[in-house]
Amino acid sequence: MLNGDTSDVKGGRYMLIDKTSEQRLGKLEIGKIWELTGESANRFKLVGLSQRIKSFTTAPMIFMAYNSAKMFYFPNQTTFI
Repeated sequence: MLNGDTSDVKGGRYMLIDKTSEQRLGKLEIGKIWELTGESANRFKLVGLSQRIKSFTTAPMIFMAYNSAKMFYFPNQTTFI
């Protein structure tokens, strides 16, 4: 972890983003509110930065509590978690 702690995502609308995502998203600032999927109901606060996560896609690497992540998928939908 570059900043924050993995436990910081518990108990609310909080997320961690990998520092490598700055290439796509611009400067990442702790405390900034991000709107995911373009809906105001899906606002999350950036509480930490990880570093050097290896990805096989160009999508930003975002980490959040499992219960928060479930709101982005329909029941019984298979996805990578």
